[in-house]
Amino acid sequence: MMAGTLLHGSRLPLAKVRDAVVAFIHAKHGISAEELGSRLSINTLSARGLMKKFRLAMKPWSSELLGGTVAVDEAILHLPRSAKGKDNRAFIVIGVEKRGVPPGRIGLQVAEAPFDNVFAECVTTMVREKTTIETRCGTTYAQWLNTEVYFVKQVKSRRYAFGTDLLPLCKQVFDQVSNILMNTFRGAIKPEHLQSYLDEIAFRWNHRDNPNEAAWKLLTRLISPPGSWEIPEEPSNDALV
Repeated sequence: MMAGTLLHGSRLPLAKVRDAVVAFIHAKHGISAEELGSRLSINTLSARGLMKKFRLAMKPWSSELLGGTVAVDEAILHLPRSAKGKDNRAFIVIGVEKRGVPPGRIGLQVAEAPFDNVFAECVTTMVREKTTIETRCGTTYAQWLNTEVYFVKQVKSRRYAFGTDLLPLCKQVFDQVSNILMNTFRGAIKPEHLQSYLDEIAFRWNHRDNPNEAAWKLLTRLISPPGSWEIPEEPSNDALV
């Protein structure tokens, strides 16, 4: 029944998966594989595999791209040093909808290299067409992005060191993202897995006012073929209880 879905090959009953989704989403500060396994009476390895599937399902849908006016900036995440002492730096692009206080929905994307064209490609994965982008390098971005994306006047200069002096909304998001990665996940993140953790952070942030809806969406993605993902009707408050 789960063929072609993210749950393909899973031996867990669907009711158990549902309980795992609810526990995962309602854990405001995150949950470890050990704790999730204990709650569901499954081994830690199965719980870890299930959480990996959850994060794959948390990638933003096309209908969830940011819109309106979006503040965009680039930053550097400093992950813990590797066993060989290598400083693991990661370049990320942050997008935040400007909708008053607190900030609106967010998008987080890892950039493979600190180049304007790479950052611009990251922005296209986060925002809708005809979106107003507030950024420090609008002129440069405009050369790389779809011409239907519009930019406000450049709001920052390049005299600051890269990754510093972020736009206020982006700085607020960046500080929280850094705190989550270092505390909730204890920094135990390999660079190649960083994007999946950022997807989880953004998904939780964007659904923070309605965890029941978030759980419903996540469960829907898990049991549907990826190509058929659609936004389900919003569930009642006890739909997943």
